Amino acid sequence: MGNPITVLELTSNSVKLLVGYELERQPIVLYAGTIFVDGAVTEGEIINQDELIAAINKLVKDASTQLEIKIDEVILALPSINLEVYTDSQQTNVLANTLRVEHIDIKNVLSLVRKQRIDPNKTIISIVPERYILDNEKTSVVSPIGETSSFIAINCYVHLLPLWVYNRYLSVVQAAGIKVTKTFVDSYALTELIALEKDASPNYLLVDYGSRTTTISLVGNHRLFYSRIVNLGGDHLTERIAKELSLTLEEAHKLKHMYGYDNRASNYKVAIAHQVNEYGQKHPIYQKDLNRVIEAFMNEHYAKIKDAVASLEASQSLSNLFELYPLYFTGGASQINGFNHLLEHSPLKDRTFILNLKAIGARNSRYAVCLGLLRVYNRYILDIGDERSEVGVLTRD
Repeated sequence: MGNPITVLELTSNSVKLLVGYELERQPIVLYAGTIFVDGAVTEGEIINQDELIAAINKLVKDASTQLEIKIDEVILALPSINLEVYTDSQQTNVLANTLRVEHIDIKNVLSLVRKQRIDPNKTIISIVPERYILDNEKTSVVSPIGETSSFIAINCYVHLLPLWVYNRYLSVVQAAGIKVTKTFVDSYALTELIALEKDASPNYLLVDYGSRTTTISLVGNHRLFYSRIVNLGGDHLTERIAKELSLTLEEAHKLKHMYGYDNRASNYKVAIAHQVNEYGQKHPIYQKDLNRVIEAFMNEHYAKIKDAVASLEASQSLSNLFELYPLYFTGGASQINGFNHLLEHSPLKDRTFILNLKAIGARNSRYAVCLGLLRVYNRYILDIGDERSEVGVLTRD
């Protein structure tokens, strides 16, 4: 068994903690827990820090007790808010007289990447090596420690986030008494998880359908190039069901998860709930009524995704991404009953897929980002240096 790694994700409605390791490139989960904290985070802003701290500490205590291990540090996921991805290339001489590449040489070439001038309001979240280059044009996609060369060069992708996003998330975890060992962007973690799937296309549009937001990412050759967040998610669908069918949020949530979208005619005849009008009269709600609300909402959601992709195309001088790239859906909101049937009615039904997890111990799509964190941390633990910044002034200006 590998050394257990603890990963943490703070979303708009929950705190998720997962402990696991990798075995033959597959994530193995020892513990996975979620505490729901509605409204504690909104668009990257920490609204209720005390509630988040309490949830983090409860999950850490629960995992520590179950696994009989001490947990005092985590790998932390960060949201893809205003994510910037750029490429860089750097080179440095190998230090040893023997010309054998050592870990210090990897650190040195990565430090050159970190020293490049960037927007002072942003910070480097991670450096993703694409390839290393040595003497005689020898290349390697993994750390070339032990190889002989007079120099080492790196081609890499650099992920930047606004400093205020980084600082807010880091500070709340530190306030819980937990050390943050490393941070990664959530959409990057997902791309690395998908790369484990043997049938996955290397080029795709990733749609992470969460509770309050949906993140749309462009991935090429299994590399993250761009992410855009749309403020529309599964909780908004619950609110729409409640409004349209005159139900409480609790009743709407129950209907969404128990019945979801079901277009089988045999299920149209029996009432699935009742609404009460202003006169106290009950009226039946049928599956077709729920289908109507869900389908209208999903059409709106699909239009938002198209707008986000159009914005991506305009900013990156690209075109026809919907025609060229398949769509991979993940996230808890993509797991509602009948979501796959809704996609069958999409204009891109032959190019739209729902990501199914194959991890041992946590097959719920809710933990997709956490599983991806296991993958990225294991993959680059020898390559990526300490890129953490000091917590600065917590402003959005």
